[in-house]
Amino acid sequence: MFVGTIHGFCLELLKSEAPKFLKYEVLNEVQQGLFLDRHSNFLDRHSNFLDRHSKHSGLTSSSDLAGATLKRYRDTPHYLAALSILREAEPVEGALNGCSLLDGLDSYRSLLDEHSYLDYSAILEAAVDVMTNDEDLRSRMAERVRYVIVDEYQDVTPFRRRSSGCSTTSAPRSAS
Repeated sequence: MFVGTIHGFCLELLKSEAPKFLKYEVLNEVQQGLFLDRHSNFLDRHSNFLDRHSKHSGLTSSSDLAGATLKRYRDTPHYLAALSILREAEPVEGALNGCSLLDGLDSYRSLLDEHSYLDYSAILEAAVDVMTNDEDLRSRMAERVRYVIVDEYQDVTPFRRRSSGCSTTSAPRSAS
């Protein structure tokens, strides 16, 4: 029996079933912001862009709805929130064409992987990917997990439902 959060379950799954993730560390929200800011453009003493990871995070190559380039520190929390939404949502195909955040998202994913980090959304993404692409793992999980009890079901996104292995879309039964 596993009692914990969906993120804890998925992280345990990754560490036990996907050797690549044994060396990965999880960034909390504060660490995530610091990591992102550290890997965004910054100016050296001569006002030239110097950071060897310049634009690797995608932050300073993305723009807001008005077309203004996002700024390090000021826009970091909003950028991270937008990335989390994009990663856990199921956007309509083509609805986000031309959106600079999509390129930023690819950059951010690559940067996390390059440094062997996971954030909370990356844990779910990786677990869904591993379970989707490994039929043997799905069989082992089906034998191991018989029931999934979800608290606060109204907060479960379709992506989180997939990451928990729940493929049903029926409404939960309420405990009376």
